[in-house]
Amino acid sequence: MSIVIGSRKSHLAQVQAQKVKSVFHDKHPNLDTELYLRPSYGDLNLDMDLSKTDQKGVFTQDFLELLENGGCDMVVHSWKDLPIEDTGTTRIVSTLDREDSRDLFLIKKDSMKKKKWNILTSSPRREFNLKSFFDFLSDSKQDLSFSPIRGNIPTRFEKFMKDESADGFCVALAAVKRLKDFKDFNEENPGIWDRLDQLCSWCVLPESYCPSAAAQGALAIEVLNTNTKVIENVKAISHLKVFDAVVKEREILKGHGGGCHLAVGATVLPHELGELKFTAGNVDGKIFRSQVFTPTKKYPKKIESSKIWLSSKEVVSKRNKLSQPKLSLGRKAYVATKYEGLESFFNKETESDVIFAAGLKTWKKFYSEGVWIHGCLDNLGETNFVPDVLQTGFEKIWLTRKGVEGPRGFKTLETYDLESSVDPETFKNKDYFVWTSGEFFADCLKNHPELKTKYHFLGMGRSRDALSTSLTDGVEVWPHYTVEQILEDISL
Repeated sequence: MSIVIGSRKSHLAQVQAQKVKSVFHDKHPNLDTELYLRPSYGDLNLDMDLSKTDQKGVFTQDFLELLENGGCDMVVHSWKDLPIEDTGTTRIVSTLDREDSRDLFLIKKDSMKKKKWNILTSSPRREFNLKSFFDFLSDSKQDLSFSPIRGNIPTRFEKFMKDESADGFCVALAAVKRLKDFKDFNEENPGIWDRLDQLCSWCVLPESYCPSAAAQGALAIEVLNTNTKVIENVKAISHLKVFDAVVKEREILKGHGGGCHLAVGATVLPHELGELKFTAGNVDGKIFRSQVFTPTKKYPKKIESSKIWLSSKEVVSKRNKLSQPKLSLGRKAYVATKYEGLESFFNKETESDVIFAAGLKTWKKFYSEGVWIHGCLDNLGETNFVPDVLQTGFEKIWLTRKGVEGPRGFKTLETYDLESSVDPETFKNKDYFVWTSGEFFADCLKNHPELKTKYHFLGMGRSRDALSTSLTDGVEVWPHYTVEQILEDISL
């Protein structure tokens, strides 16, 4: 007897079900499994406006009935498709490790200089995120309009490419990454990535500013409550940290009323140093946005702000541009940690290169100077760098200051030298020190040993990586995500 795994019949649903089948078989090699694929109500009714419909679970209700009727033993869903409310007869038992939860924005190259963009999306959340984000990037306020789009991934890609009135299109990056390696999808849609790459530029939207749909990129494995044996087997393949994060995201959405008709994004990111929670949206005309970092290591007690020292305020810095060597031909993928010193480094129209910024401020500066940026690290380090979206084979280059080594797997290119100084008198009567540079913190620890008895707060990305264990041995150091938040967390 086989364990039957139910799933929608779309390409994306198939690759997700195949992944669950493979992981389940690896964990339970003595159990036979088979897939049962069928279209859902939502797949068969493409004229439905998902942002306005009252229909609950248009992609999942058919499979709930299938479970209840014994037609399958478990169902694999894109978790974001599931209604917020529990069914009462089934439960989400498990999830796998999460694919990238961010959104991918595609813009036709011929449209990039237009003042007005028509963007295809049926998601109120994506409309809110895109409008907010490009308002943030551009002082001239890019004019955006939106048109609905339905269908599976290849259908939506084709509609976008053929629609002369469409300038932009937004899709889950997880969908693109899963389909890139799916043989059946690419055989039925030959050359789609080449065509998209030739037609479009793209950017990965930053979750700190554009949080994704609750549960985006995560799979949900649904089982009947009474099927205890299958529940036990399925629980054994669950990724617990992802499961916990997704439940928290859905609770945030539920707190605003729940449903895909809401312009609400919620992303919870487990991190080795703690947990990040990004939320943003517009509910009944009330706009909200928050970035909350909860460290694993509890912050010390709050103190008067007069006893807090800020490197961003006290350090005097000057960046000097360095001459650049001639680079070899071929696709390049750059990470730019700062804008200064790079004014002439990039062409205004870089056709084959990918450029990521370290954070949003650097992205905004590049954008204001006419340089298209493909994403940012969100101040979390190189793990957020994904240049191989439509095409592959990029040489990865880390653009940084003199004397700073880039991460493993990157070629380091020094683009500027940094002259920094600080008056030690500013250290007096300070107990908490908030740093924006790991290298400068390390230099100060060497030159001013009295700082080793103080409390220090440092960013979560490359700033923290700059410190060696021996250097910080016995020194109290806590991570922070933004200077604004850490000041709120440690100031009376």
